[in-house]
Amino acid sequence: MPNMMPKVVSLRKAWPNLSIQVDGGLSPSTIDVAAQAGANVIVAGSAVFKKGLDPRKPIVTMRRSVEKYGNGKSDEELTPYPPHDAIAFIPPLVVTATLYALGQFLNK
Repeated sequence: MPNMMPKVVSLRKAWPNLSIQVDGGLSPSTIDVAAQAGANVIVAGSAVFKKGLDPRKPIVTMRRSVEKYGNGKSDEELTPYPPHDAIAFIPPLVVTATLYALGQFLNK
């Protein structure tokens, strides 16, 4: 994934309003690199669907990175982390739709 980031940077410079998707190798520990390069549509599967892991946390972590680095939001403006006592399961289609909508929403 890191070797693709120069391409993302080039695309972002050429088309600042373009939705740029990065798919593969993305997780809470790698998202900042992609977001800083200009990616604003994130596809993450294995980082979200791990046994025993609440999928909301990695989703919100990645969303916050795109909000911060891709949209220039301050820490106070970022999506809050979910409360620990909230419903712990989000159906897979909701997660996929959420990740897609995230890119569409953040591109506006």
